[in-house]
Amino acid sequence: MSELDAGFGVYVHVPYCRRICPYCDFNVHIARRADWEGLARGMGAELVARSAPFAGLLASSLYFGGGTPSLAPVALLDGVREAVAARFGLAADAEVTVEVDPATLARDGFAALRRLGVTRVSLGWQSTHDRLLRVLGRGHAALESREAYEGARAAGFEDVSIDLIFAVPGQTMADLDRDLDEIEQLAPDHVSLYAFTYHEGTELFRRRAQGRVVPVTEELELEMMLRIEARLVGAGFEHYEVSNYARPGKRSRHNMLYWGAQLRARGVAARLAVGVGAGAGGVRGSVGELACGGAADRGGRERELRRGAHRGPAALGALSRRATYGRRCGPRRARAGRRAAAGGGRGGARARARVAQADGNAAGADVPRALQRGRAGRALLLKVTPRDSYLGPLESLGC
Repeated sequence: MSELDAGFGVYVHVPYCRRICPYCDFNVHIARRADWEGLARGMGAELVARSAPFAGLLASSLYFGGGTPSLAPVALLDGVREAVAARFGLAADAEVTVEVDPATLARDGFAALRRLGVTRVSLGWQSTHDRLLRVLGRGHAALESREAYEGARAAGFEDVSIDLIFAVPGQTMADLDRDLDEIEQLAPDHVSLYAFTYHEGTELFRRRAQGRVVPVTEELELEMMLRIEARLVGAGFEHYEVSNYARPGKRSRHNMLYWGAQLRARGVAARLAVGVGAGAGGVRGSVGELACGGAADRGGRERELRRGAHRGPAALGALSRRATYGRRCGPRRARAGRRAAAGGGRGGARARARVAQADGNAAGADVPRALQRGRAGRALLLKVTPRDSYLGPLESLGC
């Protein structure tokens, strides 16, 4: 069965966090200024605007990424899920994932997600060492990570993923081995491990430039990558994507819908993913089409993507991310999330919050009232800034 036969995926970007981590270049904003109701209205309008290319397909994956989706009101998550089911149709066996910051969800919170129909949680551990969590500016402790895992299992989740970052400044091989020891002990269903990256404009990028942070050597980073693969494969995980490992039968459907077709069909994706929310990206047609700029700009990225097919899966994955996200644009040059389309994929590429040309119909009766926004026949931009409205004309992008 092809990915097209299997349906398509919906990625929903929730752009709010309790704090902005010093390494993060996602499209994120501090939650104390959150306008959840405005965000819900914008997402509803965007679902309507994006629906035409996916007519006749059934959504087999719904992924809430961020940002910190576990901060969102349950009503927002439920409303978006209902809107996706009403607008597209949601498969009975759909994979529904929510990313969780361990410090934001108590045990009853996991139970609430289960009641909403969430089938999978992705826990943002990042490290099992408190000192490295402090380097990363995380707001949780290692103990809270373990408690979150136990809470997810106690709530009945049979599909739990853990995110870790390696090559963190100051990290040693012994530190990494302890991370991997814990993974082997707890036996999650899926693990994503991302190499630490210094992104321009972030606090840790500035500290490195000032000599206040010393990166690990490239040799040590390579040694860590090899150790990760050897230990996780030896523990029964399948290394199915550059940064992702899964137990048999537990590959992330979301990841496969975004990257599987590109890797196997050498850059040709068939209407596989729709992105909703500020910083979200999607894939449709023959290549990702969420680029700012005109058709010529997209054509250049498409040619680059196809050339990447001769450089192996890793290079192709990076190029397909670049083709989907494109370059920075917009009056505020908002930095968009590396995980925006890949949901767990910290590829370092930047997305934009561009909404496709509306099809001339306002949000219809099939979209829950809380998610309706009636701006017919206009191209829309979902903006999430403290002072701006959430919906504005596409022309304001300046692209």
